[in-house]
Amino acid sequence: MEASILRISVWDEPQLRAFGKALQGPETDVAFVERDMAEQRLQAGLTDLALVPTHRALAADRDDFELIPAVAYGSWSTPHLAILLPEGFEGQPEHLVTWNPDGLESLVARIVLHEHYGMSVQPVLDAHPDQARLQRGGGGSGDALRLDLGEEWYELTNYPMVWGLFMMRAGELDAGTIRVLRAAAASVESSDDLDGTNPGSDGMGLPRFRFDDIATASLTELSTHLYYYGLTSDIEEVRTARIPEGADIGSDQRDPQL
Repeated sequence: MEASILRISVWDEPQLRAFGKALQGPETDVAFVERDMAEQRLQAGLTDLALVPTHRALAADRDDFELIPAVAYGSWSTPHLAILLPEGFEGQPEHLVTWNPDGLESLVARIVLHEHYGMSVQPVLDAHPDQARLQRGGGGSGDALRLDLGEEWYELTNYPMVWGLFMMRAGELDAGTIRVLRAAAASVESSDDLDGTNPGSDGMGLPRFRFDDIATASLTELSTHLYYYGLTSDIEEVRTARIPEGADIGSDQRDPQL
């Protein structure tokens, strides 16, 4: 592979399909992979740029890897992702049934249930059916109370949830990477057809590909929770890689009001 080709690893998930396709071009090689695989590929040197779950990106060793500015993956709500409470707010579940107890969605659900509703749950792979549960997709919830996970985070913090951050090896960021990410984000935001997404009735479920002040504020909130929940030894500062001085990163074509 030519050195000029930017190798990018993006999660193979419906909400990211349009963005991943927008990243494809003559100067990029885009791989759609499982979440954990993206980070593993970056660590192994098999990709130059990887989307990493936010809680893992914030806790990563900044001497080896850096957060990339300009673009992040977030949303104001998640019609495709919800907490189900079989007994509503009257119940006191001890467990949260989930596909990945260590995953970001499980952590966010744990935080909002505790901070919003006083429910202290432990994420597990399986448990009694009357426990809280994370649900993927837009399937029915039966008699259970359904809480939109992204919306719950917004109601807790007043910010959109940031689900993933792009990372590179330290010192490798250049202007071309910023231009590629910005162009893809602008293309997706101006598209009338976001393949695989569920915008919800109010459109707030559309993916948000911005690393702006609002996203940074949300990341600061999450970093604080990571510390108080014992997942980091300190409240990590949200620091991104420096764009080389004088680098031509082009203009940002995205609507600043979004």
